[in-house]
Amino acid sequence: MLKAKCKKCERKHLEILHKVNASSKETACTKPAVSTAQTLYVDRLAGSSKVLLKMSRIILRSGTKSLNTYALLDDGSEHTILLHEAAHQLSLQGRPEDLALRMVRQDIRVIHGAMVSFSVPATQPDWPFNIHSTFTAEKLGLAQHTYPVEALQRRYQHP
Repeated sequence: MLKAKCKKCERKHLEILHKVNASSKETACTKPAVSTAQTLYVDRLAGSSKVLLKMSRIILRSGTKSLNTYALLDDGSEHTILLHEAAHQLSLQGRPEDLALRMVRQDIRVIHGAMVSFSVPATQPDWPFNIHSTFTAEKLGLAQHTYPVEALQRRYQHP
Protein backbone atom coordinates (compact mmCIF):
# COMPACT_ATOMS: atom_id res chain seq x y z
CA MET A 1 0.00 0.00 0.00
CA LEU A 2 1.28 3.44 -0.90
CA LYS A 3 2.08 5.35 2.29
CA ALA A 4 3.66 8.52 0.92
CA LYS A 5 1.37 11.39 0.02
CA CYS A 6 1.60 13.59 -3.05
CA LYS A 7 3.48 16.79 -2.15
CA LYS A 8 1.13 18.86 -4.31
CA CYS A 9 -2.27 17.83 -2.90
CA GLU A 10 -1.57 15.56 0.12
CA ARG A 11 -3.64 12.70 -1.39
CA LYS A 12 -2.24 9.16 -1.56
CA HIS A 13 -0.88 8.74 -5.08
CA LEU A 14 2.49 9.05 -6.76
CA GLU A 15 3.43 12.67 -7.41
CA ILE A 16 4.05 11.88 -11.08
CA LEU A 17 0.33 10.96 -11.32
CA HIS A 18 -0.86 14.23 -9.73
CA LYS A 19 -2.11 15.82 -12.97
CA VAL A 20 -3.92 12.62 -13.97
CA ASN A 21 -5.64 12.35 -10.57
CA ALA A 22 -6.54 16.05 -10.46
CA SER A 23 -8.02 16.05 -13.96
CA SER A 24 -9.91 12.79 -13.38
CA LYS A 25 -11.54 14.24 -10.23
CA GLU A 26 -12.68 17.33 -12.18
CA THR A 27 -14.03 15.36 -15.18
CA ALA A 28 -15.33 12.26 -13.42
CA CYS A 29 -18.97 13.24 -13.98
CA THR A 30 -18.59 14.26 -17.62
CA LYS A 31 -16.36 11.70 -19.31
CA PRO A 32 -14.15 8.71 -18.54
CA ALA A 33 -10.56 9.75 -17.88
CA VAL A 34 -7.31 7.88 -17.54
CA SER A 35 -6.65 7.84 -13.82
CA THR A 36 -5.53 5.62 -11.02
CA ALA A 37 -9.21 4.59 -10.79
CA GLN A 38 -8.42 2.46 -13.86
CA THR A 39 -5.45 0.92 -12.09
CA LEU A 40 -6.02 -2.52 -10.69
CA TYR A 41 -4.66 -2.64 -7.14
CA VAL A 42 -4.16 -6.19 -6.03
CA ASP A 43 -3.52 -6.77 -2.34
CA ARG A 44 -1.45 -9.49 -0.75
CA LEU A 45 -3.41 -12.51 0.45
CA ALA A 46 -3.37 -13.09 4.21
CA GLY A 47 -0.80 -15.74 5.08
CA SER A 48 0.59 -15.84 1.54
CA SER A 49 4.19 -15.23 0.55
CA LYS A 50 3.19 -14.18 -2.97
CA VAL A 51 4.03 -10.64 -4.04
CA LEU A 52 1.34 -8.95 -6.11
CA LEU A 53 1.92 -5.70 -7.97
CA LYS A 54 -0.23 -2.81 -9.15
CA MET A 55 -1.04 -2.93 -12.83
CA SER A 56 -2.05 -0.02 -15.05
CA ARG A 57 -2.97 0.29 -18.70
CA ILE A 58 -0.60 2.68 -20.54
CA ILE A 59 0.47 3.84 -24.00
CA LEU A 60 4.18 3.86 -24.85
CA ARG A 61 5.45 6.15 -27.62
CA SER A 62 8.67 6.51 -29.56
CA GLY A 63 8.69 8.75 -32.61
CA THR A 64 5.64 7.88 -34.70
CA LYS A 65 5.17 4.43 -33.15
CA SER A 66 2.96 3.68 -30.16
CA LEU A 67 2.05 0.59 -28.17
CA ASN A 68 -1.00 0.01 -25.95
CA THR A 69 0.11 -2.20 -23.10
CA TYR A 70 0.16 -2.65 -19.32
CA ALA A 71 2.71 -1.54 -16.74
CA LEU A 72 3.52 -3.37 -13.53
CA LEU A 73 4.17 -0.77 -10.86
CA ASP A 74 6.62 -1.74 -8.14
CA ASP A 75 7.13 1.04 -5.59
CA GLY A 76 10.27 -0.67 -4.28
CA SER A 77 11.92 -1.08 -7.66
CA GLU A 78 15.34 0.39 -8.41
CA HIS A 79 15.12 0.11 -12.23
CA THR A 80 12.56 0.50 -14.97
CA ILE A 81 12.50 -2.55 -17.21
CA LEU A 82 10.86 -2.86 -20.63
CA LEU A 83 10.24 -6.25 -22.19
CA HIS A 84 12.24 -6.83 -25.36
CA GLU A 85 9.10 -7.41 -27.45
CA ALA A 86 7.84 -3.91 -26.57
CA ALA A 87 11.22 -2.33 -27.34
CA HIS A 88 11.25 -4.18 -30.67
CA GLN A 89 7.70 -3.02 -31.59
CA LEU A 90 8.72 0.58 -30.85
CA SER A 91 12.02 0.13 -32.80
CA LEU A 92 14.00 1.32 -29.78
CA GLN A 93 17.77 1.29 -30.08
CA GLY A 94 19.84 1.89 -26.99
CA ARG A 95 23.34 1.81 -25.61
CA PRO A 96 24.62 -1.60 -24.45
CA GLU A 97 24.28 -2.19 -20.72
CA ASP A 98 24.60 -5.07 -18.26
CA LEU A 99 22.23 -5.51 -15.33
CA ALA A 100 23.18 -7.62 -12.32
CA LEU A 101 20.15 -9.34 -10.79
CA ARG A 102 20.26 -10.90 -7.32
CA MET A 103 18.24 -14.10 -7.37
CA VAL A 104 16.17 -15.65 -4.57
CA ARG A 105 19.11 -17.73 -3.34
CA GLN A 106 21.33 -14.61 -3.34
CA ASP A 107 23.34 -15.67 -6.42
CA ILE A 108 23.88 -12.91 -8.98
CA ARG A 109 23.04 -13.24 -12.68
CA VAL A 110 24.22 -10.68 -15.21
CA ILE A 111 21.82 -9.96 -18.07
CA HIS A 112 23.22 -8.33 -21.21
CA GLY A 113 20.88 -5.78 -22.74
CA ALA A 114 20.51 -2.09 -23.55
CA MET A 115 19.28 1.18 -22.05
CA VAL A 116 16.46 2.75 -24.09
CA SER A 117 14.16 5.78 -23.80
CA PHE A 118 10.49 6.33 -24.69
CA SER A 119 7.57 8.50 -23.59
CA VAL A 120 4.20 7.95 -21.94
CA PRO A 121 1.51 10.47 -22.93
CA ALA A 122 -0.07 12.44 -20.12
CA THR A 123 -3.63 13.79 -20.02
CA GLN A 124 -2.34 16.86 -21.85
CA PRO A 125 -0.93 15.79 -25.26
CA ASP A 126 1.95 18.26 -25.07
CA TRP A 127 3.09 17.07 -21.60
CA PRO A 128 4.43 13.55 -22.10
CA PHE A 129 6.42 11.78 -19.40
CA ASN A 130 9.80 10.97 -20.89
CA ILE A 131 11.21 7.73 -19.53
CA HIS A 132 15.00 7.53 -19.82
CA SER A 133 17.52 4.76 -19.06
CA THR A 134 15.07 1.87 -19.19
CA PHE A 135 16.69 -1.56 -19.28
CA THR A 136 15.62 -4.07 -21.92
CA ALA A 137 17.03 -7.48 -22.86
CA GLU A 138 15.96 -10.45 -24.93
CA LYS A 139 16.32 -12.86 -22.02
CA LEU A 140 13.80 -11.09 -19.79
CA GLY A 141 10.19 -12.18 -19.72
CA LEU A 142 7.12 -12.50 -17.58
CA ALA A 143 5.31 -15.66 -16.62
CA GLN A 144 1.81 -15.88 -18.04
CA HIS A 145 -0.82 -14.73 -15.54
CA THR A 146 -4.54 -14.31 -15.84
CA TYR A 147 -6.88 -12.36 -13.62
CA PRO A 148 -10.70 -12.50 -13.91
CA VAL A 149 -11.13 -8.74 -14.38
CA GLU A 150 -14.66 -8.94 -15.85
CA ALA A 151 -15.89 -11.16 -13.00
CA LEU A 152 -14.36 -8.82 -10.42
CA GLN A 153 -15.93 -5.77 -12.09
CA ARG A 154 -19.37 -7.42 -11.98
CA ARG A 155 -18.92 -8.47 -8.35
CA TYR A 156 -17.43 -5.17 -7.06
CA GLN A 157 -19.19 -2.41 -8.97
CA HIS A 158 -17.82 1.10 -8.53
CA PRO A 159 -19.53 4.36 -9.48
